[in-house]
Amino acid sequence: MKNEVEVEVFGQKHTVIGDGEPSYIKELAQYVDQAMVRLAGNMRRETAARLATLVAINCADELFRLRKERNDDLHMVTVWATNTIELIEQEMEVASQ
Repeated sequence: MKNEVEVEVFGQKHTVIGDGEPSYIKELAQYVDQAMVRLAGNMRRETAARLATLVAINCADELFRLRKERNDDLHMVTVWATNTIELIEQEMEVASQ
């Protein structure tokens, strides 16, 4: 079921249609709005389109960093689990002798 939600980002009203809960969609819009306001405070005479592009790039950077961190964590857990299984198998082998 698609939800239709009215949001405001950087002073402009938008209708967002999506699968997410309306409160979640509003939370996302608020995140983008705050990011644009922060950037606008640091820059002079930037258009909303340019600010939106910079926010999108920053969000993509955050996403990529989190994905890499998750993959690194998954790799560490996999190595730890493999080593643990090998140790258990060795101990079981010794115990059975």
